[in-house]
Amino acid sequence: MKDRTEELTLTTWLSDKITSEKVQYYPANASQPILLKEKDRNVNMTVKIVDVNETVTSIRLDKIQHLSSIRSGLGLTRVCDYLLVTQVRGKYHAFFVELMKTLNEDISPREQLRRSPPLLHYFLSVFRIDTGLRLAESKVDVGYLLIGDEWNKHVDKQAVRFDPKKVFVIEEYKSIKIRKSVARAILFEDLLKG
Repeated sequence: MKDRTEELTLTTWLSDKITSEKVQYYPANASQPILLKEKDRNVNMTVKIVDVNETVTSIRLDKIQHLSSIRSGLGLTRVCDYLLVTQVRGKYHAFFVELMKTLNEDISPREQLRRSPPLLHYFLSVFRIDTGLRLAESKVDVGYLLIGDEWNKHVDKQAVRFDPKKVFVIEEYKSIKIRKSVARAILFEDLLKG
């Protein structure tokens, strides 16, 4: 385990146990933003989570080889880009984040968010086995974020209206509440607002 003076938490355990190129550990009050990057043939974007005053572990989920025995082409193994895990005032928070070029009505990124929680359940199970510490899924507040480079100009042939005072627009999708944004920088405090 890395030499850290703080007590063992899920955030420190994740940063110690997951392959280093897939995880980034941000200590509390480190004054460095959390960088979420997406680069492929369609998009090249970086989103910063700023004013982070708690310990956060960022995991690049789309790079984790999981469920390799499930037949490909079914969409069952497609997950979101990132999982952010933090602990604030004794309560754990997990945020599934999908980055995309244009926020539109495509269900694919929404399905990726919806299909990502089993990885968190897996991490929690391995954490319990490895440490002997009990941490139930019900003790983790889960959020879903869809962050785009730009808003789709037209949705259902009507101009999109966005309130500049709000960082996120809320969308209900199946059993989850997704917060959508096109911000290049998001305050850590805004993540914690439900």
